[in-house]
Amino acid sequence: MKLFTIAKIEIKKSFKATLILSLFMSLFVIMIIAIFDPELFAGFEEIMDAYPDIIKNMVGSAFDLGTIGGFYTVEFLSMIWLWLGIYFILKAGQDIPTTIENKTIDLVLSKP
Repeated sequence: MKLFTIAKIEIKKSFKATLILSLFMSLFVIMIIAIFDPELFAGFEEIMDAYPDIIKNMVGSAFDLGTIGGFYTVEFLSMIWLWLGIYFILKAGQDIPTTIENKTIDLVLSKP
């Protein structure tokens, strides 16, 4: 319950940045869906059938580029960790100077 309270406070504090990130990701999804062409990956199934069963079981259906779901998984969901990492780095870079200006950095550094 405490985690949700902290999340609410952080979302209220950085609503503009969260909104910009959400807008950017939405535009990225629209771009991915717009460039999807099932005919482009028609031969990809033949390539995947040539692989041994062990490799097919390892990657599962994640590389099913012939469908919109598989294409979305490969193009967007594999990159989401990069975008979220960039967001958290920028957020931390913003929060550290704020705590220094508020003279509360000693409280932050004293916590394990």
